Amino acid sequence: MHIAARLEFSSAKDLTLPELQSLFAAQVENEPLLCCRLVAGRWEPATDFAIERHVRQTSEDADHVLAAPLDRKRPLWEVWLAPRQGAGEGFALLIKIHHALIDGVGGIALLDRLLRPAPQHAPRSPTRSITQASPARKRPRKRTLGERGRELISALRLVREHFRSFPPNPLNGEVGPHRRHIGFTIDAARFDAVARSLGGTRNDLLLATCTGALRRFLAEEATPTPAALRAFCPVNLRPRGGAKGFGNRIAPWLVSLPIARVDLRARLEEIREQTRALRRRRAHHGGDRVARVVEYLGGWVARFGVAIAARRRAFSLVITQVPGPARPLDLLGAPLDRLFAYVPLFPGQRASVAVVNLGGRLCVGIAEAWPDPDRGERFAAAMRAEFEAVSNWTREAQSERVPPSDIR
Repeated sequence: MHIAARLEFSSAKDLTLPELQSLFAAQVENEPLLCCRLVAGRWEPATDFAIERHVRQTSEDADHVLAAPLDRKRPLWEVWLAPRQGAGEGFALLIKIHHALIDGVGGIALLDRLLRPAPQHAPRSPTRSITQASPARKRPRKRTLGERGRELISALRLVREHFRSFPPNPLNGEVGPHRRHIGFTIDAARFDAVARSLGGTRNDLLLATCTGALRRFLAEEATPTPAALRAFCPVNLRPRGGAKGFGNRIAPWLVSLPIARVDLRARLEEIREQTRALRRRRAHHGGDRVARVVEYLGGWVARFGVAIAARRRAFSLVITQVPGPARPLDLLGAPLDRLFAYVPLFPGQRASVAVVNLGGRLCVGIAEAWPDPDRGERFAAAMRAEFEAVSNWTREAQSERVPPSDIR
């Protein structure tokens, strides 16, 4: 259950492992939670912490590195220096950090801090008080009785939806330890222009695009197209300006993807109505309340709930959009060109899609775990084809009523 990422930098000069270790050693000293182990649900300083155990180099395939589990006896993160995939000079960083430590939004903020120039002041001890960086939640403002009632209703609805079953489909099934990670980029301006022309947000169009891709994939798999499949969509609960802290501050939206809808506009409108209703019902606060109850009762409740949700196919895939860095990032002078994020897969779930906006490009990261690697490749190809088709969607296509999912 770690978040993975592949960062690709362009540079005519190779980065050495000692240079990378030196940079991270200086920065990690100012992030005390990165020097802590998780012991019985509490963060404790790792007395044997060594940067060499967490910042390493590899020439192996990225899938092997990113899929390997973290050592839970040590701080729950790793960074690997690797060759860049594809043509061109440069290098890549392969990053793994456990979801118990941070979420996607907090991860982008952490990345921004780690890639800054090394501090010149005296380093702080990693064993200093960690309560400042602890993922413990701040005391929320006192909610009104009406707000509490709506949140309780949302929480009960969320629990009920998690126990609702969907028909069997290729996206749900047995998942082993192996993961494959695929990425491609799309022009953000063109994608956003289509969203504006159709009166939707980028997030709504993202869900509509993934819906069309699923339609493509199921058609190519000769699988009967269901009326809908459900997506787990994480919602950021961090207050504005609160991305710097550690911890997992997300709640789920469960969105029914209208696979049977052929027309892009019809799919988008149906999804837009759902997201509006979820926002109006404050569904994300209901998810936060469920998370608080689980946190209070213990991890066994979460494991039990996830096991039942997986068995009943409560959702088929995770789709998330993570805001990219607020400034251009570079590593010792090498600019960051592409950033692909890969979110964890729940038991019984074979694919996830994460989108990061970086420098005017949407970096689409797909994590998949089908027993048959070719099926995962076909899933990624369907995603790429649909994203490209939607980005090229024009008023001419609208007037001719040509749905992107039917463009070959």
